[in-house]
Amino acid sequence: MYKDLAKTWKHMQLEGHLLNFYSNLFQDLKKFAERINATGPEDIYGIPLIEDNLEEEADESTITIFPDDVKNFFEITLEFQEFCTFYCSMGILVPCNREIGILMYKQSCYGFSNTDVMESFKKQPARFVNSAFDCILKIPQLIFTLQVEEHFQFPVINNLKQKRKLPVFISERSVQTILHPTEKNIDYTYNWNQWSLRKQALKYVDLTSKKTHSTQTNLSHFRRENYSQVYLPKDNSTQTRKDASTNITKEGMPELYVRTRKTFFHWD
Repeated sequence: MYKDLAKTWKHMQLEGHLLNFYSNLFQDLKKFAERINATGPEDIYGIPLIEDNLEEEADESTITIFPDDVKNFFEITLEFQEFCTFYCSMGILVPCNREIGILMYKQSCYGFSNTDVMESFKKQPARFVNSAFDCILKIPQLIFTLQVEEHFQFPVINNLKQKRKLPVFISERSVQTILHPTEKNIDYTYNWNQWSLRKQALKYVDLTSKKTHSTQTNLSHFRRENYSQVYLPKDNSTQTRKDASTNITKEGMPELYVRTRKTFFHWD
């Protein structure tokens, strides 16, 4: 019985702590909502306008970045919190597509939903960025949603904003060094093995007691090796017989037949 009572009391304490946590959270959110609703466009000032040229700007002012151009493509921090910059200038939140590439303009990266709006942004980037800030100014709630409070003197601090990450470009580099920076000095007779050195020393000591002897006999006196060269036989062939044949005309056939019969039967 006492164990069941202790478990019930423990559950009641946990529920009390949980209820207190939810109550404090609700009060904080209520104060935050009241502060946001009380903030109007007149309380926000200091918008950093970018030079807006109505004429088409050169393509060199923007840099197109693809996944193969940088190391941290999917980690780059995009402006307007991963929403298309072109549609943000109209006050519409459309997610961007990183696969088509991103644009870098004045140390800031922007994403787009398709290639058509990207090409439009390339022509007048300052105009679209200023239009996006104007739309955000009309709807102050988007300042905190798109995490652009650093561009405004907003009274609320965003503690959830992450650190900005810029692209790390990939570049090809080559380094050339001297072929042989140090002189070649290799001693091929060097041997680190102590036992091999002792063996070699014993050979040298043994050679000191040796002499070279040579003898010559009558048979080996003025003897030398001789060589001779002959011509190898050649393969030759001769022809001694020739096959030949003749062909007689048809007019001489009866006479040949008669002569043959006379010769065979010995006719006179």
